[in-house]
Amino acid sequence: MPEANLQSLADYEQVYQPKCVNVRGIRWTNCGYALIGCSTIIMFLQFLKVQPTWIWKRADDVTTVLFTAELLIRICELEYEFFTGDEKTWNFFDSLVVAISVF
Repeated sequence: MPEANLQSLADYEQVYQPKCVNVRGIRWTNCGYALIGCSTIIMFLQFLKVQPTWIWKRADDVTTVLFTAELLIRICELEYEFFTGDEKTWNFFDSLVVAISVF
């Protein structure tokens, strides 16, 4: 990548200001961890076949919707940087997991 492009990307990252939600903040991060924890517990309860099973299926559907919303909010907030920033590999993996969950 040419030096000028690296500098412009660095300038963009320094200028980034949250539009609606600060997706780099500690609150956002903690909410993500809580969602992952809840999803893990739900999957474990589904594995154990705890009755009634329909509740865990619905809870799994809700967490899928929440993960999808979280991903879309991050894409809208970070825009170009979502695909090119330091966390682009993690963002790709996260997108893949959400896509598999949806389909």
